Amino acid sequence: RGALEVSQKLFVAPDAETLVWDVAVTNRGGSPLEIDLFGYAELGQLESLLDVTWGYYVRYMFRTWFEQEALLYLYHHQSHPRLADLPLVYFASDRPVASFSGDRQQFLGWGRSERNPAGVERGDCGGGGLAGGDPCAALQTRVAVAPGATEKAAFFLGAIPKALGDFEGAKARLAAELERLRTPGFAEAQFGRLQAWWDE
Repeated sequence: RGALEVSQKLFVAPDAETLVWDVAVTNRGGSPLEIDLFGYAELGQLESLLDVTWGYYVRYMFRTWFEQEALLYLYHHQSHPRLADLPLVYFASDRPVASFSGDRQQFLGWGRSERNPAGVERGDCGGGGLAGGDPCAALQTRVAVAPGATEKAAFFLGAIPKALGDFEGAKARLAAELERLRTPGFAEAQFGRLQAWWDE
């Protein structure tokens, strides 16, 4: 529309095991705007060599589902040499989630790619988890921006280590971590700490 300005900072938070998408949306026009923001990550088997050599055979050894207002991913290949160390991966936002999907085909659509995902066109990620196949983490959130105002939203891709050794404990650690990540101003403060570290 020419009235919308969107910028993004992508960085690893110094104080968390998470990659942060810090998105700022500015309305330069004279009318209020409501927009949908989509965050997306393709998920694999956590090790590139395993993806290349055994990916076709072990692509059914995982699960994606939605819990604690986050898309969760657990890979659980029983012959993995460090099975107890495998993490619980999460994709979350600091804003309410309007829709989600853990199924790459559902979100992207048949014959499509990340350049033209069907979920964005239809305005809904699809709402499905997955038990085997091609996983992803897709979240949709909505942002209302008044004329002349800027609104921010953040997405977080991270991991809770050693999830299979103590799954209930990992979910409790996840709840605490998500609460911390969703604290107002967390992303901005972490980016400031990162800049200070580089300056030093």
